Amino acid sequence: MPRGSFCCNPALGSRLSSLTGTEADPSAAALRLAQEALRSVPGVTASAAEYLAAEKIVKITLECDGAERTVEVKL
Repeated sequence: MPRGSFCCNPALGSRLSSLTGTEADPSAAALRLAQEALRSVPGVTASAAEYLAAEKIVKITLECDGAERTVEVKL
């Protein structure tokens, strides 16, 4: 969900939809944006991100309480 689009809590969401793939390192940019989105979520961190240009997907590795899970975000 794009940051600012949820009327009940405009701080919720991310700016991942702003990725264009033209960044010097799109995966690093995706990781920064995911970390920014999760900053206010205690105990959850984004540890890796992979930008897949052909599929317009970002794979993000999340860590919480010692567990790790990869999620896909369609752009």
